[in-house]
Amino acid sequence: MKPRIIPFWFPNRGCSRRCSYCDQSAARGEAIDMPTPDQIASTIRSASKEQGDLPLEVAYFGGTFTALQKEEQVSLLEPAFASLQQGVLSGIRVSTHPAFTTAETMALLTGHGVTTVELGIQSFSTSVLAHNRRTYSGEEALQACRIVQDCGLDLVVQLMPFLPLAEERQDLEAARLVAKLNPSGVRLFPTVVLQGTTLEDWWREGSWQPPSVDATAGRVAKMLYILLTAGVTVHRIGLQSSHSLDEAVLAGPYHPALGELCRSALLADVLGSAMGQMQLEGADRPEIIADPAVASLLTGHNHFGLRLLRDKHPAQSFDWRLRTPQTSGYQRPKRSFWRSEVFSVSLDGRIVHVVRG
Repeated sequence: MKPRIIPFWFPNRGCSRRCSYCDQSAARGEAIDMPTPDQIASTIRSASKEQGDLPLEVAYFGGTFTALQKEEQVSLLEPAFASLQQGVLSGIRVSTHPAFTTAETMALLTGHGVTTVELGIQSFSTSVLAHNRRTYSGEEALQACRIVQDCGLDLVVQLMPFLPLAEERQDLEAARLVAKLNPSGVRLFPTVVLQGTTLEDWWREGSWQPPSVDATAGRVAKMLYILLTAGVTVHRIGLQSSHSLDEAVLAGPYHPALGELCRSALLADVLGSAMGQMQLEGADRPEIIADPAVASLLTGHNHFGLRLLRDKHPAQSFDWRLRTPQTSGYQRPKRSFWRSEVFSVSLDGRIVHVVRG
């Protein structure tokens, strides 16, 4: 069962510099108010009463947690660690920076109950990282990921497609490297322009332009294909909408359903490949039968998925309709074309079946 996350935010705490894209106060969506150990303990107790027997997990987000003084890290972790030992929590997660990921910093975390570390890798391209004021190389980023895993911690990797200087090949290579690492999960945050950042200056002076939503969906779909094929769970795509973030975003792919659009683009890519394969085998005018549980990936947002499919494959003619797999007489096709936790595609003669993964 997926646990409910109790987040505590420490925007920019421990950060030695401000990265080109960063405005964590806007991303948090609330006024900055650093929680104290007592407040952390109180929040956990309240959440436990509300949640009942369902699993809870505490998360320390924002800033560079492992760059804080050891005494402060311990002080902040202690209330969550005590709750973990009492069985109130199922886990503790910390987000931090690759440059402050060592065997020593991980030992402090594991010694105080931390179970998951989220690393803000953003990119594995050294040139892209340097341009965006990150303080590590691509190889150091890989090493940080391995350290987390070698210390027995679950690893979640955060990537930022479309950073300035990042071309598609570099973002796809990042996805391939993450797939080889086989982490516990990935978060994809396509780059947007926040007010008050260096990125805003670059955008206003015209030296860099953020991608459109359509372009973002197209590239992220390719990253998703790599990650999902390898069995890597993608926890989130895009920043979570909030009032303050709505006001702070100036440009870029900020959309309340960005994850859905990216998955729609992925389905369009997979269906295009499937129908191309069928036509090579002699099947004329393929028919797509979609389970209603995943049909929104084709029909949602003004038929975004179907539009992409027709735009990318104009020479292919196809029909499509909904059909519930539980319908009397329905038999799941045996020839699997592509399978993931999001959706699966199977082939049967001239019919392409799409069902929930």
